[in-house]
Amino acid sequence: MRALVTTLRTRFSGQEDGGFTLVELLAAMGIFSILMAMISATMLGGMTSIGHIAKRTQQQVTYQQVSETVSRLLRYTVSPESPISAIPSAGKNAITFYSASGYGAANDRPNKVHVWFDSATKLVKMTAMPAVLNPDTDGLASTADSWTWATPTAADTRVLMKSDTTTSPINFSVRVRCNVAPCPTRPVNGDITPVTETALTIDSKEFFESVVVTVGDASDPVNCITQQVRLQNTYPLGTG
Repeated sequence: MRALVTTLRTRFSGQEDGGFTLVELLAAMGIFSILMAMISATMLGGMTSIGHIAKRTQQQVTYQQVSETVSRLLRYTVSPESPISAIPSAGKNAITFYSASGYGAANDRPNKVHVWFDSATKLVKMTAMPAVLNPDTDGLASTADSWTWATPTAADTRVLMKSDTTTSPINFSVRVRCNVAPCPTRPVNGDITPVTETALTIDSKEFFESVVVTVGDASDPVNCITQQVRLQNTYPLGTG
């Protein structure tokens, strides 16, 4: 290397007019190629890292938006009328509940909300159907005013987010509390959520306390958002 540098210095100083030899040119080109490869690798690595950071940031924004949307609806969970349950069915990746959050065009009546993960399309979807009031026509107590909800169609379905895999990016945990002894045997945290969405049955001494919503990779706390939504409107009077 020292000999090459000395030769190049001699050439550029004008002390020798013979020009560069082929070996000298090849050596210089080789050194230049090595330097360019090193610079390119550094730049490519930096661009890749920036791409990963941008994707992760966008994921976090999406997780936050989905979590806030679902949590806001859950926060106003209500039982529309007896004997309709506030949360008629749920599973680890799906939940159906009634919400008085004022979502949608008809904000003066409870919505029947369904949130679920469609593994076939890898989409988290949601429907929120407003109640239709069936008025009492004969004045008899047996046919009092009641609510009904239309069956959702594809046009009523809103896509909340898309997953890269068939693993659900949204998970639910429905929890109950008992306020009158003796209480049914339940897990310590009161979780009654089945694996797949099925009808939920609770004891007359129990009430729906909260729903834990996890959006993102539940196995990676850094890459998910978890909120425990307390269902204020399902608490019996006098319960703290």
